Amino acid sequence: MRIFLVAPKSTLGHVPDEVQDILNSGLQVTGSLLGDVTYTEFLREIRRQSADVLWMACHGGSDGWQFVGGMVTGAALAALIRGRFTFVYLNTCQSLLPAQILQNEGHVDIVCTVKNVDDLGAYSTGSLMAAALAESGDFREAYERSKPANNTDYLYLSGTQNRFLAPKATIG
Repeated sequence: MRIFLVAPKSTLGHVPDEVQDILNSGLQVTGSLLGDVTYTEFLREIRRQSADVLWMACHGGSDGWQFVGGMVTGAALAALIRGRFTFVYLNTCQSLLPAQILQNEGHVDIVCTVKNVDDLGAYSTGSLMAAALAESGDFREAYERSKPANNTDYLYLSGTQNRFLAPKATIG
């Protein structure tokens, strides 16, 4: 499973730990943006990526995700990911509303958060997700294996994967 990893610099102390665990998991990280990531850098790099999963570990909320210089909205990210990824892992706080935009407009399966998640809990879940994904190669199975017990933090959204890329029927 090929991963494009995005982890802009933040005050979240365990994001570097999550990044390290992803890198050590056995997943194929085909690209990464770490540290002082601007929207412009993100836009340019995401267009070059050929990966199965967009993995974001950063500050987020109902308005979108925090990058240097501002937020990236769900609508903006949906246009960027459409046709480029099959899955998106959003290890950010309160990402349900923009994740639904990605699900509907980006045509991808998504794991997102439904409320604020403490930094240590987010790290633990992300680390377990990376290990389970590397072992199984199945995004849904990895979610089921990594979500917290009595889960009220993470949600799996099934997208309409690549329906716009399906071959057109011929009328004969």
